[in-house]
Amino acid sequence: ETRRLGERLARLLQPGDCILLQGELGAGKTCLAQGIGKGLRVAEAVKSSSFVLVNEYNGRLKVYHADLFRLTDRRVNAPELGALFTKEPIVQV
Repeated sequence: ETRRLGERLARLLQPGDCILLQGELGAGKTCLAQGIGKGLRVAEAVKSSSFVLVNEYNGRLKVYHADLFRLTDRRVNAPELGALFTKEPIVQV
């Protein structure tokens, strides 16, 4: 059901939209992100990598999936994250 919800949500997304997925480990954030990727016709599987901060996917729209779950410092000053918000992708966090 969570993936299907993501697929339906993807139909509504436009360039520049930013989606924040917040929740505890196992809450379904990755399942929802996978559904959004499928709904945007992303060919590869959307995943939450343990050691990769940002994954980029191509589909109907470009998707940047930033997995910030494991970061302990809320004052992240990574230039690559700031650069994501100057483009027109859909951003999933």
